[in-house]
Amino acid sequence: MNIEWVGSPNYWTGRNGRKIIAIVDHIAAGYMPGCLDWLKNPQSKSSAQYLVTRAGKVCQLVREADTAWHAGVANKPNWPLYDGTNPNRYTLGIEHEGFPADGLTEAQYQATLQLHKELIAKYSIPIDTDHIIGHYRIDSVDRANCPGPKFPWSRLFTDLKGITNINTPWQWAVEKGIVSGNPQAGATLGDVATMIYKAMGGATIPVPGYTKRIMDSVLVVEIDPMLLRCRDMVLKSGKELAKEYKNFTNANFYLWEGGKIKKTIGWLVSEGKILNSRYEHKDYGWKGNPKGTFLVRKNGTVDVGWKWDSDIEKVEKDVWFMVQGFNLYPPKMTIRDGLAKEGWTYDSVAYRTNRLAIGYNPATKKVVITVEKNSNAEQAIITTAKFGCEGNAICLDSGLSCNAVVDGEEFITTDRQLANIIYW
Repeated sequence: MNIEWVGSPNYWTGRNGRKIIAIVDHIAAGYMPGCLDWLKNPQSKSSAQYLVTRAGKVCQLVREADTAWHAGVANKPNWPLYDGTNPNRYTLGIEHEGFPADGLTEAQYQATLQLHKELIAKYSIPIDTDHIIGHYRIDSVDRANCPGPKFPWSRLFTDLKGITNINTPWQWAVEKGIVSGNPQAGATLGDVATMIYKAMGGATIPVPGYTKRIMDSVLVVEIDPMLLRCRDMVLKSGKELAKEYKNFTNANFYLWEGGKIKKTIGWLVSEGKILNSRYEHKDYGWKGNPKGTFLVRKNGTVDVGWKWDSDIEKVEKDVWFMVQGFNLYPPKMTIRDGLAKEGWTYDSVAYRTNRLAIGYNPATKKVVITVEKNSNAEQAIITTAKFGCEGNAICLDSGLSCNAVVDGEEFITTDRQLANIIYW
């Protein structure tokens, strides 16, 4: 989703070693731009990770990895996860423009729903009333009306549970119109049979957006194209990023200068936003060379292979996600000749090492990410073809830059600082 960084000075760096376990929703008790100015004012000593406006705009004030000042004072808390320490350290704060008596606008609700979905998926936050709470659960005295009686808790939980794991089957069945009645009264065999019949006949059963498997020591992730995201200049090691991201790999190659990362090489696009283009690198011998490109358009279609800068410039407004490396299937030539055409040398990028490739299987319409230890470019060709990506795969930065974490489990992580990552 589109998020505008506005930045607030009111935060502590890091989280003092604490893991994010919950979301705290607030009402700002003010309107734009005053409520935003207040959260950015050092004298207020207040902030949150996010502010959702009544127009449906999402502003980010504090990075998720840092501690915002949104719910630090506990006063007669009614929250079982409160452990006596500062709750800011282990929660994310979402402010909403408006007053308690307002309720949310439809645009505001849809924006906060999407924001909740993304944070829940990123931090594996359970969808229940202990892990998604109002500020009043922490301070029941001075914040008893935050976010207020019109905050759409029931609708929010219903919509969130409709796309994720179902923790309360009876509640889900009632909300879907499959059954009615009081769960405390118990269910007969007929009730259960009716639930199953109606669920299979008319209810949408949620499915994961990706799958993971390890076959012959190769990590294989198959994922819906529109779930892919990337980030530029993360400037952290794979081991550090494994503490922040449940699912990620490294992405493009990058330039070094003076022993430090200078710049990502090639195009990098996430959620329609161009994070990096190749214009800056024409002085490095890039002009006139195509590059192995993996491109997802906003309509969900995928294009993999050689792309010139001029090709990308024609469609850049339609691009949802894009990374670049080198083409594993150069047309009508060997991989060595293809690398030379792109401006690489085989010994610099295609040698045997831990290797990351990304491709597209047109039969399943899934992106396929493969991570293989001790593999050269020729082996990557064999591997990606095995999983349905023949003719549609590129290699990304590998070697010591090769990192992969899926479902919070580390397949490969290194101490090398990374310039950019793919995550979902």
